[in-house]
Amino acid sequence: RPTEVAVSADGTRAYVTTVAGTDRIHMIDLAGAASAVTGTVIAGQLGTIGYVGGQSSGIALSPDGQTLAVCVSFDDELLLVDTVAQSVITRVPVGDFPIRCAWSPDGSEVYVTNTFGDSVSRVAFSGAASAVTGTLVSQDGAFEIEVDDAGDFVYVTNLGAVREMVVIDAATWSE
Repeated sequence: RPTEVAVSADGTRAYVTTVAGTDRIHMIDLAGAASAVTGTVIAGQLGTIGYVGGQSSGIALSPDGQTLAVCVSFDDELLLVDTVAQSVITRVPVGDFPIRCAWSPDGSEVYVTNTFGDSVSRVAFSGAASAVTGTLVSQDGAFEIEVDDAGDFVYVTNLGAVREMVVIDAATWSE
């Protein structure tokens, strides 16, 4: 059961998660009908939540295309995958049920919404030494996340009873 897909900026590679049996990330060289899987990484327990018709664990490709961030929702981790070596870099413990992630424009940070934890985690990307540098309790059911082109603001929507969007100042890590 393929769930999420990210395509490289040059359109030559795709990364697809599957959530049946052992959850995986598949690396695919894109060439029209001749497209082929070139590698696979075991992800951990991805899965879905039942809101809005079911939403799957999110993925995001770094600005340089060399790292794929994967929300491993049921394991409460952010998985970082080297797209060139097609291997796991590290697994970073984040909040309760990470569901979406987004990279800063310079690739130095990954922001993660933790839906059941009602929070947003900031992960400093530093290869295998990547770590959470802040968690902001944000809103009921933090869900979708985007970062502006300058990297100044992080925008988060939610799945709670009161639907809203929160704007986080990335420099001060505050709403």
